[in-house]
Amino acid sequence: MANIHITVGSVDDLDYLHDQIELNGSVVWPVPKDARVGEDILFLIPSLVGDICAIGNVISKPVKSVKWKPKYETKIDKVVFLKEPIPIEELIEKFPDAEYFTYARSLYTVPIEMADKLKEMIKEAMVKEAM
Repeated sequence: MANIHITVGSVDDLDYLHDQIELNGSVVWPVPKDARVGEDILFLIPSLVGDICAIGNVISKPVKSVKWKPKYETKIDKVVFLKEPIPIEELIEKFPDAEYFTYARSLYTVPIEMADKLKEMIKEAMVKEAM
């Protein structure tokens, strides 16, 4: 099973993400250095208090970032913005043992035991009608 990774950003980064997807169909973004081509990336914006607002797919091997030191970055495509973003509070409720969600400010590789449930939440959020 391929890993799922969570990456974070600021409100300004959300504008950058939208702009890059609209202009290029892809975006260069920080990811865990062990992210592999074909793995899913979830965008949690803004960090700490935000929502999982989009999902994308790693298409290149991570390299050391010049923009986001000391992190690694990769090219991500197939970015889909969720029709109904998933609030961090919902993630805390759904995954009470995952300490990451109580202080989500960095990159995270989702544990295998959480991956299926999180993927199901993402699928549901992609098809829900925005209120």
